Amino acid sequence: MRRHTFCGERTLSLDDNALSISGDGETHLISYQDIQSIKVAYHGFGSSRSEFLFATKHHGKHKVTSHHYVSLGLFEDRSSTFYPFLSALCERVARANPSARFKEGSVLYIVIALTVFLLTAGVTGVLLYQVIFFGSEGTDISILFGILGSATAAYLSAKTIVTNRVRSFDPMNVPFEAM
Repeated sequence: MRRHTFCGERTLSLDDNALSISGDGETHLISYQDIQSIKVAYHGFGSSRSEFLFATKHHGKHKVTSHHYVSLGLFEDRSSTFYPFLSALCERVARANPSARFKEGSVLYIVIALTVFLLTAGVTGVLLYQVIFFGSEGTDISILFGILGSATAAYLSAKTIVTNRVRSFDPMNVPFEAM
């Protein structure tokens, strides 16, 4: 996988006792016991992208995304291998480290979506106010498209907020209903 243009390509695989990460001519093994937490987040806004971040005691934090960067603006959807890989990783970590934490959702994505929601809901309200109180005279198609566009953005933002609410999940039953 490759998350973005400024990072190298890495290959992740699940070995018997460790997660193997290969890239730039090196291979690192991270023991499942060393993984302290796994956090799953959903990009939202109509995107099917997901990511997980795992934190370790001795090897820092690592982010893995469901989409592989190919070139500027072009990402390859690798969801068909991403979700089974994440499920298997969570199960192995839970067995090797019973004190590991498993969370889904993202406060950052909630804050971004809430900001977009408030802005787009406000724009929708102002445009509706103009149509209702000033009548259909002078109302052109651009205002109607503005209402439709801002209402759609407000809906997608609200959906992103609900999808990314932060909560724990059972590592033996990774929740993919929101993905």
